Amino acid sequence: MLNKQGLESFLEQSLLDFRLDNQERAELRAWLDGLDHSERNFIRNRAFDLARDAIEKEPDASQSIMFWLQKVVKTSFQNLKPPLMFERISALGMSVGMRLSSGYMPPDEP
Repeated sequence: MLNKQGLESFLEQSLLDFRLDNQERAELRAWLDGLDHSERNFIRNRAFDLARDAIEKEPDASQSIMFWLQKVVKTSFQNLKPPLMFERISALGMSVGMRLSSGYMPPDEP
């Protein structure tokens, strides 16, 4: 289960210097480990909210803030397992491909 308050606090702290350094990136990966798509979407949405607020407060740092956001978003997509529906579609595609390659022909439709 995602500890939303702890994660928000982590993101806020990492944004203080407008950077996501290697140690913070490793910590973020640890937060992300085992999370599903919707939980990772929450993290990305929260990072966008924090970046937007930070840019309003510190417009001169907008480029650094956007770079921080880019790193957070890229990290959130690392080691992401495909959604179950994608796995099922892939499995279906493989079985159809195997039937076609083995000479299987579906019956003619009336």
